[in-house]
Amino acid sequence: METSTNTFTLITGDSEGIGYELAKTCAENDFELVVAADRPELEQAAADFRALGAEVIAIDADLA
Repeated sequence: METSTNTFTLITGDSEGIGYELAKTCAENDFELVVAADRPELEQAAADFRALGAEVIAIDADLA
């Protein structure tokens, strides 16, 4: 069985503030991201992280 060397991280509330900065840092360090937020800025944030080279799955959800 082949194991993946990819590193995934799940970040919530990443469309602004601390969550955004954390996700950006992860994207800059070759993490693949699953990002979740219930704000309209989610798609723009996901596009920003993709521009840094990250593979991103964006989920529009309130995880509270």
